[in-house]
Amino acid sequence: LRLFHDHPPEAHMFVELANGALFAVERRWTDGAFAGFRFSSPIDVETFIREPSELGRRPIRLRFQRPATVKAGDGEGHAMLVNLSQHGACVETGRKLAVKERVRIEAEGLPTRIGHVCWRRGFSHGVAFQESFSLEELARHAHTLQPYEAEQRNLSWTGGKVALCA
Repeated sequence: LRLFHDHPPEAHMFVELANGALFAVERRWTDGAFAGFRFSSPIDVETFIREPSELGRRPIRLRFQRPATVKAGDGEGHAMLVNLSQHGACVETGRKLAVKERVRIEAEGLPTRIGHVCWRRGFSHGVAFQESFSLEELARHAHTLQPYEAEQRNLSWTGGKVALCA
């Protein structure tokens, strides 16, 4: 795999596919931005490659809970950022936003993004960004969002819970 950030110090981690399937892996070698991994237990290679999903093929999403502020219309409120992709995010807000409503999302550790609500289920909203992240930017944000001490992060990659690879 090609990593877009420093290698995690942990040798054991999980790879999560877009369909939510988790696979335990163990790092076997590193060479610059590349690393080789071995699955920790036998897998069905055909299923892994096909990555079946009820939702069809979806882009990479980072799942996490991150406090955010959502500005929409003439109001502003607290929200929870629950996932992030190159092109959008899912946010849970204290009020229902209108589909197609323009919003501004701010969360510590992430650049502000402007977009529009493309779907709503209760108080959960899918937001499509006007300006997408590159895959490398998304990987760097995944690193920044790891729940580790700042001094550890400055020494080397410390985000073994989320690793973005290509």
